[in-house]
Amino acid sequence: MPARLEIVVGLAIPRLRDGVELARLRLRWFGRWNGGGSIPLALCTEGCLLRRQALAALDRAGMAWHLCVAANSVGVVEAAIASGMAVGPLLEAAASEALPLLDELADAIRQRVAACTPANPVARTSISSDRGLRGQNRTPGTRRRAER
Repeated sequence: MPARLEIVVGLAIPRLRDGVELARLRLRWFGRWNGGGSIPLALCTEGCLLRRQALAALDRAGMAWHLCVAANSVGVVEAAIASGMAVGPLLEAAASEALPLLDELADAIRQRVAACTPANPVARTSISSDRGLRGQNRTPGTRRRAER
């Protein structure tokens, strides 16, 4: 006889979920970043909702990033962030209090996305052209070698 589940609690993207919302958890950026160049990232591996949302936000903002750490464990991601090797998104409620908040990156993403309005079609086009690319490094407007 197959196992039957009475309740499942998990994370979901709001517009893609079924079920009852129990809480909204705030996603925050942590780490140290000087504000220039490609953003060094520490993320969980493919399939992680936080990873998907973080990369989508950076891509919408047209910000270059490169993956420093991809781990199956949030603990490894936190260690990479704590060491200064990379920055990354974590659920605020679950992140270690010792990790530095990186609100400057969230502000930069918001400002860049806000600049991509229909009144600014050049920025809108450059960001749209990056959608659908999958890779470990991304600079706005570029493609991986295998995709050329």
